[in-house]
Amino acid sequence: MFTNFFKNPMEFAQSAQEYFNKFPKNPESAKVFFEKAQDVFKAEAENVAKMAEIYRKSATGDATINELNKANKIAQDLYKATGLALFCSTPFGIFALPALAETARQYDIELFPASVIKAFDL
Repeated sequence: MFTNFFKNPMEFAQSAQEYFNKFPKNPESAKVFFEKAQDVFKAEAENVAKMAEIYRKSATGDATINELNKANKIAQDLYKATGLALFCSTPFGIFALPALAETARQYDIELFPASVIKAFDL
């Protein structure tokens, strides 16, 4: 299954271990992690408000092409966040995330929304 992405099972295990090492291990690191997650939620909420405003302007014909492109980019990030949340909510989805991230990296697919990449330095 992972023959194209990992040369052997040890590479997959190593990738998974690196992924899980990023999880908080003490209260201080958990606090930092959750503050970053809160920043992501705030950024996404602001982006959705901007997107809705641009689409409202577009309905009346007042939005420029650049504004529409910006709103569409925000919508793409929103779809990425939704898809990632759905994937992680499936049974064992969180354990398959390292393989999914590696697959996305090999095919130059942006898996994570911009706000997550910025907050967590991915």
